[in-house]
Amino acid sequence: NASPALSGGMLWAQARQAVPPRYLAEGAEFSQDLMWNTMLNDDLPSLGLSFQLPVFFFQGTEDRLTVTALAKEYFDSISAPFKQFVLLQGDGHLAIFRDSEGFLRELINRVRPLTVSN
Repeated sequence: NASPALSGGMLWAQARQAVPPRYLAEGAEFSQDLMWNTMLNDDLPSLGLSFQLPVFFFQGTEDRLTVTALAKEYFDSISAPFKQFVLLQGDGHLAIFRDSEGFLRELINRVRPLTVSN
């Protein structure tokens, strides 16, 4: 048995605190520094709009970094055998950390059925 301090549940609980653990902020800053210019200049449609696999977008309704209208516009331009644009009510940009149970529930309910063969 893992100690409670090292268990996944404890790490997720810490990630949902008002002030996230320092390593999350450091990781976000590192990633932003590394990818910022690329993200600003990316032309996603030029990378392809046709996918042979299911496509899911999980978008927090309170996301201040990824504009929902723009994400939906890009999503609508994609063709795929199956696609869903899922709004996560009340969640922001990092819904996977702030509402990990809700995010996991959406993955299980929406994505998992497509991965399990009957």
